[in-house]
Amino acid sequence: MNVERGRIAHSTFKAGAVVERLLADGRADADSACGAKTWSPVTIAHIEIRAKGVSHALRIPTGWNALVYVRRGAVDIGAQGDGAATAAHAATAASFDSQRSAHEADGGAAVRVGTYETAYLSRSGETLMLTSAAEGVCDVLVLAGEPINEPLVSQGTMVMNSQAEVEEAVRDYSTGKFGLPWDHTLDDGSWAQRCKNFLQRFGIREEASSKVE
Repeated sequence: MNVERGRIAHSTFKAGAVVERLLADGRADADSACGAKTWSPVTIAHIEIRAKGVSHALRIPTGWNALVYVRRGAVDIGAQGDGAATAAHAATAASFDSQRSAHEADGGAAVRVGTYETAYLSRSGETLMLTSAAEGVCDVLVLAGEPINEPLVSQGTMVMNSQAEVEEAVRDYSTGKFGLPWDHTLDDGSWAQRCKNFLQRFGIREEASSKVE
């Protein structure tokens, strides 16, 4: 997936209280010049809500799979804050760092999702309403996409369409073809050179590689 800084759509709302960055936007009315190029319709939105009680609405087409991951703060999904939702998604929230039971809510009722928690959305409704439920900045990542209805086979961390593809992915990972781990001790020039060496090692053309600027 190729995401260049100049292609990321950056918008502010409500006098700067909401910042929305679209890393990919596969919705029918999206600007084709913005975001990453994807193989199927996908929307990836990074949203910051900078004051408690402020709401932001994001349109997600009916029938799409979607989830909300809270990186910082807490958010109410489906709450009727200072911007009313016309049709809120139902959600199931699950915590990755505790044993708290998952909980569900009907469309229109608020589900609170805390830091490092993920909400899985239903496929009904056209508007995802997010309302900040914590002081300070609420930092949220929304991943949504059109179901591709293909077979899934998994093994460990690999998820592919067939067992043969899983085995190929394992081989690629074992030989280093999945890329380089980020080395935070390198400066920009040294890191760029290491990436260039990686591409040369596997005969990958630089313009065909994934690149974030």
